[in-house]
Amino acid sequence: MSKFPQSNGNEASIKKEDEDSFKEKIHLEIKKEPEEEPLSSVDDEINQKIPLLDEDFSPLSGVAFCHNILKKSHFKPLHQMNFPVSLHQYLPSRYVPATVICRGKTWDMMFYGDSRSKRFDSSSWRDFVEENGLKIGDALFWEVMEDNEDEVKLKVQIIKGDWPLELEGKGSSKSPITIR
Repeated sequence: MSKFPQSNGNEASIKKEDEDSFKEKIHLEIKKEPEEEPLSSVDDEINQKIPLLDEDFSPLSGVAFCHNILKKSHFKPLHQMNFPVSLHQYLPSRYVPATVICRGKTWDMMFYGDSRSKRFDSSSWRDFVEENGLKIGDALFWEVMEDNEDEVKLKVQIIKGDWPLELEGKGSSKSPITIR
């Protein structure tokens, strides 16, 4: 289980259900930890360097949503963001404009709803990836905010998959590392 702090003192954790499968199930819990003194100044330094969770991370509103753990195919050379079949019924079935909302900004993209694998155009997706500094292992939580046959509006929340180098090789299942 990976735990990620938020700037407001909350903590989010992600647990992979099945390490051997291509299909990954994510459990996301957000809970408030009691106020405690930091274990060391290293903890504070790590938390300031690496924003692992969007500051505007919010609960899903209950409309259609999905998640992706970014893989090599989301990056060079393909730059493809395909949506899972479970979300297809909530997405347009034509080539339409798409608006992606993330971290207080919007990105205008084109959405290929008429293809077998519903996805964004590669050029716009590449721009989004680069502007948000996305890497393999980052988690994206997509929520359909508005859908019709003329356009689609999606909100996305990012959980960074970075693991601080200062903690590499430290900790185990018997002696976990607590990041505050």
